[in-house]
Amino acid sequence: MNIIDKISNGDIFNKWVVIDVSPTKLKGKQDTYIKCRCSCGNEKYITPRDLWNNRTKMCRSCQVAIKNSKHNMCGTKVYNTWKAIRKRCYNKNTPQYKNWGGRGITVCDRWLNSFDNFLVDMGEPPSKEYSIDRINNNGNYCKDNCHWATILEQANNKRSNHVITYKGKTHNIKQ
Repeated sequence: MNIIDKISNGDIFNKWVVIDVSPTKLKGKQDTYIKCRCSCGNEKYITPRDLWNNRTKMCRSCQVAIKNSKHNMCGTKVYNTWKAIRKRCYNKNTPQYKNWGGRGITVCDRWLNSFDNFLVDMGEPPSKEYSIDRINNNGNYCKDNCHWATILEQANNKRSNHVITYKGKTHNIKQ
C-alpha cells in the first residue's frame, strides 16, 4: 500500500491538516505533493512521505515564530491577525495587497517584525467577533490608528462609505 493511500482529507499531522489529497506534480519537482494547511492558516504542498514520517511539523512562519518568541501563541486569533496585516501590506502575491500595500498602507516599525510588540500594544481581541480595524482607513497599522472592532463597526468605517458631517457629528449615509 502506498503512503498516499493511507492519507485522507482532514487528516492531521502535527500542525498540518490535509485539505486536498489529490496528488499534484509541482513544476520542476519529481515528487507528488498534497495540499495542506497549517494551524496558522498558511497553505503548502507537502510530500505524503514527509507528512507521514513527521519531517515537517508546521509551516516556516510558525517555526520562526516559535523560535523567536516566548509567547507560544502561534495559531491564535491575535497572532493570525498580526500575520495577516503584514501579508496584505507587503506580499504583492496576495489578492488583498492592492487594497493595502498597493495603496501605500504599511505596518509601523514597532510591529513589523515583533509580534510581542503588537500584542503589548493591542492586547487580545475582546471576543472572536472582533478583528483589527484602522481608525483612519488611509493610515498605517500602528497603535494610534488601530483598535479591535466588530463587523458592524468595520462596515461603518469603509472607504466606500459616503459620509456627512452635520452639527459637528460625522456619520455615513446609512447611519
